[in-house]
Amino acid sequence: MITSISIENFKGIGDRITVPIRPITLLFGPNSAGKSSIMHAIHYAREVLERHNLDADQTLTGGECVNLGGFRELVHRHEPGRQVKLRFDLNLSGVKWHEQFPVMEFPFEFGTSEMDLSTLGLDVMSGWVEVTVGYDNPASDQQPVVLSYEVGLDNIELARIEFVPVSGTATDVESQAMLTRLNLRHPAIVWPEERTDSAGPIDFLFPEFRPFLDSVYFGGDELESPSATELTAIANGDRSDLKGMVVSILHDLGDFATNTIRVVSHEKDGMRMKLWVGKKRDSGQLAFFAAAMDRPAAVADDVAQNLLQGLLSGFLDREDILVRIVGTDDALPTWGRRLLLDFSEIPIEHEELSEEELASARDRSLEFVEQLLTRLVTGPGELLRELLVGFRYVGPMRDIPPTDHSPPRFPEPSRWASGLAAWDLLADTKRSDLIAEVSAWLWNEDRLNTGHQLIGKLVRDIETTFQEEMLRLEWEEETPSAKMKEVLAELEKMPFRQRVYLRDVERNVDLPPYSVGTGISQVVPVIVAVLADGTSAVQLEQPELHLHPTQQAAVGDLLIKAALDEPHKLLLVETHSEHLILRILRRIRQTHQGQPFNGIPVSPACVIAVYVEPRDGQTSPFEIAIGEDGEFLQPWPDKFFDQDYEERFG
Repeated sequence: MITSISIENFKGIGDRITVPIRPITLLFGPNSAGKSSIMHAIHYAREVLERHNLDADQTLTGGECVNLGGFRELVHRHEPGRQVKLRFDLNLSGVKWHEQFPVMEFPFEFGTSEMDLSTLGLDVMSGWVEVTVGYDNPASDQQPVVLSYEVGLDNIELARIEFVPVSGTATDVESQAMLTRLNLRHPAIVWPEERTDSAGPIDFLFPEFRPFLDSVYFGGDELESPSATELTAIANGDRSDLKGMVVSILHDLGDFATNTIRVVSHEKDGMRMKLWVGKKRDSGQLAFFAAAMDRPAAVADDVAQNLLQGLLSGFLDREDILVRIVGTDDALPTWGRRLLLDFSEIPIEHEELSEEELASARDRSLEFVEQLLTRLVTGPGELLRELLVGFRYVGPMRDIPPTDHSPPRFPEPSRWASGLAAWDLLADTKRSDLIAEVSAWLWNEDRLNTGHQLIGKLVRDIETTFQEEMLRLEWEEETPSAKMKEVLAELEKMPFRQRVYLRDVERNVDLPPYSVGTGISQVVPVIVAVLADGTSAVQLEQPELHLHPTQQAAVGDLLIKAALDEPHKLLLVETHSEHLILRILRRIRQTHQGQPFNGIPVSPACVIAVYVEPRDGQTSPFEIAIGEDGEFLQPWPDKFFDQDYEERFG
């Protein structure tokens, strides 16, 4: 499930905004505030992740109702130098990682015990995926690319793939996909117990994954563990053991677990250095405690300190690595395939192995690491893609089916945007259950109470010539003639199809959808979209369109039924209806009083009201918190729902 969406440089959204997502997410706000931009960002994310369609105009989900116009139109202010960033935070607690992203068995000995490392990452509960789309070279006339793909797990950054230039000129750049960041100390991939040679199995097998600090800490020459006395002396300014060297203290000694500090010799730009690296107490991250450098002759201490700081600045913040990703067009991984890494030489050594055995061990180790990174780096993106593919979108203006409405042979997701896909489902002869459920929502007094029921009638399409032939026969005969039997047999071969009517119960007349009130024909696709199976998430724009206030309130109950009763659906709703939100608040209040309506409990944790407004030229979302008693904890901005008071007393 998606728990929040962050958007930057998309349509009317410039600076990054974050929209929290709940089972029922309601977007309110004035026209042109950016509500539709939030909805359309989901359409674009699907185009990027499913079809790699970065220059999208019409979308699979939005059909003719959503035309993004291509990248130069959808990027904020149409400025080609900007980059669109989309981040989705996910609840991954229900993912069966071992089934969806299997990893080969890889036993490893820990002293007297053994662990199968293929179990790494199976306990991940949440994550996020962020993609950045832009031009590799904004000055040239080219197609946009995915510039970066980033993944975090359990609120900790894990990895980043970037499409980085490797050669070329100012107007002709050649770029390749590189794994530029891998958090080797992420809980999902560390050793189950502390080791001094590596952070986890990935950098143990392939030290190329180590950024500078890790290389110093785990792989430096003359690696030593200084005593606590030595560390305290250095921290207090006693440099008697470091004669001829200038020393810089970079962090307080108390910030470190002193038993983890290592000292290593290092040479940079011809200068011999000593570096003390340890793990921070609060985060477990590696950091420098101190550094020392040979002081050149005739160089004052303050000048030498500046020289040392200059040398350190070159790698203090070096977290990037460069491991090439094979077989991708840009930074976006290829779904359904193992993440392939390019190592010219893989440093696995073993004195007792032959060259063939060593090659086999090397290949097996690489396969294990690639599968593990596929699970944890590619996996969240693939899960997000599946979620977005399952989104169903109903636009603000729904088409009414014509008299001769005939569903397409194969379902078309884009028809949901115009509402026609709902009528396609209702015309399915096997969906009498759906017709009955929709009819109940239209008719029942405690629901929409429109005075209409939905009726499905089975009909056969008979050609004119066949009708004329039937009329010429004498059907009054008690014993059918051979010709009559022939006609009847031919009639039986003709398939049924279902035609949908709205029954005006008071007048006892069945009417086609275009003959009833606009509000009824507009709300039927909304009811079908949220109740029909085949999706886990629905986007709705103005579901209350053309409805009476009491019926708008009933739409609130419809949303509660779809989102909180089995099977659950995620609902993202753009609305202007005060009556709809008041009904939901009422159900929260009833739940708080121990009387949930229709047995469906509704809590503030299930619902979020997001007010979207333009502020200083930027789209700004604002959550209006809801209390346990079903009351808003903040007033509506800009007197959004104060029109009734203004008209009465203004």
